[in-house]
Amino acid sequence: SPYTQGSLSPKLGLVYQVIKDKVSLFASYMNGFQNYPPVSQPDGSQFMVKPIYAVQHEGGAKAELLDKKINTTLSYYYIDINNAIRYTSDFFAFQDGRQVSKGIEFDFTANPVAGLTTIIGYGYNDNRIINTEGMENNKVSNSPTHLANYWFNYQFQSGKLKNFGLGAGGNYVSDAYFDDTNLFLLPAYHIVNASAFYENDKWRVGLKFNNIGNQKSWGFWGAPNPTRNFVANFTFKF
Repeated sequence: SPYTQGSLSPKLGLVYQVIKDKVSLFASYMNGFQNYPPVSQPDGSQFMVKPIYAVQHEGGAKAELLDKKINTTLSYYYIDINNAIRYTSDFFAFQDGRQVSKGIEFDFTANPVAGLTTIIGYGYNDNRIINTEGMENNKVSNSPTHLANYWFNYQFQSGKLKNFGLGAGGNYVSDAYFDDTNLFLLPAYHIVNASAFYENDKWRVGLKFNNIGNQKSWGFWGAPNPTRNFVANFTFKF
């Protein structure tokens, strides 16, 4: 049978340059709508999902300094979701409450000297279930509070090592609950990676070392992520 959903989603954004082309303040409001198809439950039944509505408020500052060699953004957001979908430990879907997500995001990119790139990111997120009997103020499943990433890359610009490069960095994910009942906790993990490469105008060859410390980590629904591995690649440029 036909299945349709519709919604009006107003949006508003403002930007003010405190220092022209260097430092800006921004704020935004978004009213979003997400359409979900019917969900197949573990018992074979179909769960008809109502439209999911979200209102997001965000504000922050953005800076481009030293002739744009440094770019950084700091923002705060607050997201209120109505008709949010939640899952039990036995994978049944329910839609009986709200979720409120609030947090801070920080991004930093720098190219202070030729050949050197630095990327740092951090996110803080407090994502909780509201107005749901038995789970009031529980953390949403698979929602770590802290996320961080960093990467440093240098490519030699002259001498015998010209065009050779080295990189290193990692990702940190704090602990998170397996499901919305908050009975089982997935541990935090920190993955460190490194790379070596050679690149010129015509081709590139690289070797990536992933998860050097052979750390155990988990994705959605506790699915294990790859342990230590190596990846080689060769690219022609036309």
